[in-house]
Amino acid sequence: MSGAARPAAVPAPAPTALGPLRDASAAALGKRYEARFRADGLLEPDGRVRTTAAYDYGRAVNLARWGPSARCCAPAGAEQAIVYAGALSKSAYRSWEEFPASYALGRVLRFDGESYGPFYEQNVIAHRLPAESEGSPCRHILWR
Repeated sequence: MSGAARPAAVPAPAPTALGPLRDASAAALGKRYEARFRADGLLEPDGRVRTTAAYDYGRAVNLARWGPSARCCAPAGAEQAIVYAGALSKSAYRSWEEFPASYALGRVLRFDGESYGPFYEQNVIAHRLPAESEGSPCRHILWR
């Protein structure tokens, strides 16, 4: 969906809700999670997460899905927002593997507090299911 027009109801995306990992402590935290992701197979041995924007795009899709039920938008407007979030995702990431690692890092930075507890474990499972399930779109639909 290259060159997809942004629907009027969807504002231009911010860099990410979490912001860039600018200060040393935030960058160090991100690196520690990346190391754990490598150990748990969410990233390749030399892999890294370039951005956590996938988490924001995922949240945008969730909000768009709730929109018609909350009478905040019509189903067509929700669909436009979802398609737009997909186009942003497609342009920001190179593969099915890169997107969920980005989403997972955004989510654990927001909720896990480096406890490697339920939020972390849920991300590991959520990452593995589509990657390992034979019927998964990740295994049958090309990213680009």
